[in-house]
Amino acid sequence: KQRSLNVWLKQQSKLAKRWLMIAVGLGVLSSIFLLGQAALLATILHQLIIEQVDKYELVPYFLGLVVTVAARAACSWGRELAGFNAGKEIRVYIRQLIFDKLRELGPAYIKGKPAGAWATLTLE
Repeated sequence: KQRSLNVWLKQQSKLAKRWLMIAVGLGVLSSIFLLGQAALLATILHQLIIEQVDKYELVPYFLGLVVTVAARAACSWGRELAGFNAGKEIRVYIRQLIFDKLRELGPAYIKGKPAGAWATLTLE
């Protein structure tokens, strides 16, 4: 039963495919920025420690590091937002399915269970 529910839920995820693709894309972009950040940090440390370059000559590298950190933060924020919107679309659709089914079953069926059970079902 659990497997069939997982398959059904994966089918529902197609509704939010756009948001999921945005979240994945931002995750990949964040990884690329992470690689750039690591390269900048390695270059800065190499220049400072090994080659003993004056730190004022490395200002562009430090600015690049600040930009990559900010870009990764923006990607993370966007990824969270896209993930939330994907979940929201799926939740709204599934709730509508539940309400349609309850409307189809009618008031006699609904009255057979406590109101708290229905509230829990629609909120989860």
